Amino acid sequence: MKKRNMRGYVAGLALVAGLCITQGIPAHAATEAQSDSGTSQSYETCTVCGYQKQEILPKKEETPDPTPDPNPDKPNPTPDPDKPNPVDPNPGTPEITDISEAVVSGIVNKAYTGKAQVQFKLMVSLGGKVLTAGKDYAVTYKNNKNAGKATITIKGQNGYTGTLSKTFNITIGKGKTYVVKNVKYKVTKASTNGKGTVTVTGSSYKKTNKKFKTLKLGKTVKIGGISYKITAVDKNAFKGCGYLKSVTIGDNITAIGNSAFEGCKALTTVKLGKGVTKIGGKVFYKAAKLKNITITSKKIKSVGKNAFNSIHKKPVVKLPKSKYTKYVNLLKKAKMPSKVTYKKTK
Repeated sequence: MKKRNMRGYVAGLALVAGLCITQGIPAHAATEAQSDSGTSQSYETCTVCGYQKQEILPKKEETPDPTPDPNPDKPNPTPDPDKPNPVDPNPGTPEITDISEAVVSGIVNKAYTGKAQVQFKLMVSLGGKVLTAGKDYAVTYKNNKNAGKATITIKGQNGYTGTLSKTFNITIGKGKTYVVKNVKYKVTKASTNGKGTVTVTGSSYKKTNKKFKTLKLGKTVKIGGISYKITAVDKNAFKGCGYLKSVTIGDNITAIGNSAFEGCKALTTVKLGKGVTKIGGKVFYKAAKLKNITITSKKIKSVGKNAFNSIHKKPVVKLPKSKYTKYVNLLKKAKMPSKVTYKKTK
């Protein structure tokens, strides 16, 4: 071994031991640098004589990120301190698409009109989003014409699924007037159990309409699918109806108002039902052709002034046998023509 190399070898051993071989005093120094090849080199230099020892360290391996990049081809955005990344308020929550979980508003009860009722202000919200009718859902109705409970069905479409049903009421109000077969009825007692009542107020025909020749009032009338008792004929209801020839008063009608058929010049035949208790004043006044009158009621208590004044000069009147005398006296006071012919019935 050459002398120079031997000297470095000995000095290196001494440096490892912490001593300077040339001066015999403690020596220490160590640095570490990263080379271009990625390996590390360690250096120890004596602070006394300047001898330097070099050691090659193994390359450090990088630990891979365990989370895979979902978009390997997309560069990562540069963070902007003034615009922090948005935070999902409901992380991991899927979008709700089932209509059955929707919130429905804008449904109101409707008044019966004889026409199908719909909800014009219907609003459907799902997951905080207001949906669009015809696009996100379709609406169908059931039992939405007559009085009672109507059903709305909301069915999802175009990505929305499921159905949702809601109901609303269609009502018949007291004081409202409805037309059934050209006769006007005013509700006097609103009820859905068959105990409601109505009063006849007139006809939808004009008084000069030639089609209005017959009036037949039954015991009840159906309005919006519900039966109502017909209990009265209002005052002036058919006054002046020039082509009305025949009138039948139902058994539930108890009162006929003043001038109800006054001036019906074509009227020839009248039949009063079993429930009549009161005949108002001038009811048949100036019904000049009224000749045939049948009274079946046994409950009449009063007949108004001039009720039968100026009717046919020779009318024929049929009266219940049990009430014959009483009724003759009542009719006489109501100006029944003197040439009247009375007939008894059971």
